[in-house]
This record gives sequence, structure tokens and C-alpha cells, in this order.
Amino acid sequence: MRNIFYVFLVLVMTSPAWAGSADQQVENILDQYFLIQSSLSKDTTQGVDAAARNIVKLATTSEVEDPQIAKLFVQIKTAANRIQGKDLKQTRDEFFELSKPLLVYLNQFYSGKKVFYRYFCTMAKKGWIQAHKETRNPYYGSSMLTCGDLIS
Repeated sequence: MRNIFYVFLVLVMTSPAWAGSADQQVENILDQYFLIQSSLSKDTTQGVDAAARNIVKLATTSEVEDPQIAKLFVQIKTAANRIQGKDLKQTRDEFFELSKPLLVYLNQFYSGKKVFYRYFCTMAKKGWIQAHKETRNPYYGSSMLTCGDLIS
């Protein structure tokens, strides 16, 4: 009986629904998002498609009960699908569509311990998220790399 309990406990703790709480799922998605943000700030799309595919997988495997959060995961998946295969300008345009549901999640639902920095570019009229405080604008890259206001 004890062995069955331990097997059950291991299965529950390693299943996507348990180990992949919404906060953990978003943190994993943000790891890939930051690869895209970094590439765009360096004026390249190198690695964007792979990171976007990973985001699609992570957003697809989410088993969230809250309908508002589930809707955000659908928006994340849709945006990650749309960002793939684009040139630099188009990728930058689509990047905001990926940023929006993530910004909403962080502002309304995130209760994890990691710190994320939210920025807004008044020139592009778009926001984004960074893992570090040093401004790296994904919408203008090297032409306006440090343009952006820290909003939190």
C-alpha cells in the first residue's frame, strides 16, 4: 500500500497540472520570451522561431482551471504561432501581441517570487518584459536600445 502511495505521489508531483502551476508555466514561457526579446533588441530574428515553438508547447500543455488564465494561455499560444517565420519588422510588430497576455498575467495573477521588469516605449507605444533592469528595447533595437520607461 505504501508503494502505491509513493508511486501516486510521484505521478501527481510530476504531472503538468501539479508541477506546472500557472506561475511556473509562465516563468517557463518567459524564459523563452526573453530569448525573443533579446534577439529583437540585437536587431536579429535568430532563435526567435525555436523560442516561439517552445512557447507554443508550454502554453499548450497548460492545464489551468481559472477561465481568465486559460484565455491568456490561448492568447500566448496564438501570438507565439504568429511570430514564427517573420522578418525583423514583422516579428517586432507581433512581439507586442505576445507581450500583452504575459503583461496581463504578471499584473493580475502572478504570485511567484521571481522579479520581472516591465517596460513601456513611448515611441512604439508598446510594452515588454525583461528579466533584468538594464533597458533593452526590442521594438527599436540598436537605434534606440535604451529607450523605455520602467513601469515596475
